[in-house]
Amino acid sequence: MKPEHLPLLKSVSAPAVHPDGTRAVVSVIRPDFDADTYVGQLWSVPQDPERPARRVTRGFRDTAPAFSPDGRVLAFLRSAPGGKPQLYMVEAAGGEPQVLTDRPLGVSSFAWSPDSQRIVFGSREPEDGRYGTVDGVGPGGEDARFITSFKYRMNGVGYTQDKPLQLFVLDVPDLGAEPPVPLAGRALKASKSADGGGQRTRAAGPRVKPKYQENQPLPPDFLTRSSSHPPPRTIPASPSARTVNACTSWPPSIPRRIKTS
Repeated sequence: MKPEHLPLLKSVSAPAVHPDGTRAVVSVIRPDFDADTYVGQLWSVPQDPERPARRVTRGFRDTAPAFSPDGRVLAFLRSAPGGKPQLYMVEAAGGEPQVLTDRPLGVSSFAWSPDSQRIVFGSREPEDGRYGTVDGVGPGGEDARFITSFKYRMNGVGYTQDKPLQLFVLDVPDLGAEPPVPLAGRALKASKSADGGGQRTRAAGPRVKPKYQENQPLPPDFLTRSSSHPPPRTIPASPSARTVNACTSWPPSIPRRIKTS
């Protein structure tokens, strides 16, 4: 093998099988010397061996495909050049992917709820003033870290105490809904006056005060509640989850949070 052969080494992820069993979707990743990183997209592989596989996404690096239990939606993680992986979804029959998250440190993993109405995802929550949370403050301008424990970092992650891994849950938007449109002109001026200077989009909903506070136990029936417009509620969390902040509004920039220890 020679160095120029390395881009030919492609890694295939575990398959995400459609509920009807007719096809599976996999992520195919390869090193790219020109981009100096790994790139890849999602491919659909039919059950019929006579039919060829086809590329279904064209992002910079698309990974972790997962069909919704009802088979209508395909969710996956997409990384832009130099960016963090964010959660996307696209209709299983095809279409334009929609971004669901805008996490500063990206999304590490996700899972569907059994009713296909919600997604829970893991993401590291940066401490205020670190990791780009303040404009113009880079790593060299951050406050010094005061280390008080033996285990304070992790290979491939770095410091962990100032960016704990947490769980968030969001409602899956209607696939046929109108996309949010930024306000302009008089509508933008009126919106800024109403919310104290901030900008809203036409699709943004009202902010809801968190229903569950720190260290409050999760209710035992958090998965069984389901309706078209559900009240603030919880969904399954890991056994270590301690806190849920519930919010019924959309867009996904206001997810409900499930803090982990």
